[in-house]
Amino acid sequence: MLSIWLNGSLFNASIGYGTKVTLSAWFPRATAREPWFACWNALVYCQSRFVSPNEEVMREELVSQVRAGTIAWFVVSLPVLVGIFVYGPFVLDLFVHRRPPWRFLIPSAYIGWIRVEYRVPNAAPLGREGKYLLVRIDRDGSAKTSSDLPEGWGKDQFFYDSGSRRQPLSNAGWCKGGMIWDEATGKDEQSTLFLKFFVGNEDQFRLAVDPLGKTYSPCG
Repeated sequence: MLSIWLNGSLFNASIGYGTKVTLSAWFPRATAREPWFACWNALVYCQSRFVSPNEEVMREELVSQVRAGTIAWFVVSLPVLVGIFVYGPFVLDLFVHRRPPWRFLIPSAYIGWIRVEYRVPNAAPLGREGKYLLVRIDRDGSAKTSSDLPEGWGKDQFFYDSGSRRQPLSNAGWCKGGMIWDEATGKDEQSTLFLKFFVGNEDQFRLAVDPLGKTYSPCG
């Protein structure tokens, strides 16, 4: 079916493939030839064209290939899109809200809670060792500084410090030989900013926070 608009009027004609048609019955100088027809009169809209059976098959095959490719792309990219949606904000936060890392020097063989207070008047500011902010812990497990408590993420380091030797302490977590536990920041009743964590092996930490063994299960 050939449909032609001319000055607001629609003309239809049934034309076989490969046939030359003279459209002078409707308006002069308009002709149609396969596979496209051309229209010379002004404001004429050609709505359809002649398609051979071979062209129709090729078009259907192309549409099928495009559809299959689209489905395959969607299936492959779906896990990536889900990962971006779920973990994207967390990863972005890691890069945007980074802070200088801390290096904690803890008295050798100390076991128990550590508390570091920030914005304390008349206290000394934190020193630096390279890119690390140096936090020296007293023998009672405390430290005070006039420095601010920065927000964000940092790859901190923890050491037993004997004065002449530093022993690294792991914060790897459960069942991995960790020695640093339950890091947290907050404010007390006097609005003092503080950072706290526990130093000791897994059994010592469980005994400190869960002496009856109701919450934390031993490894193994």
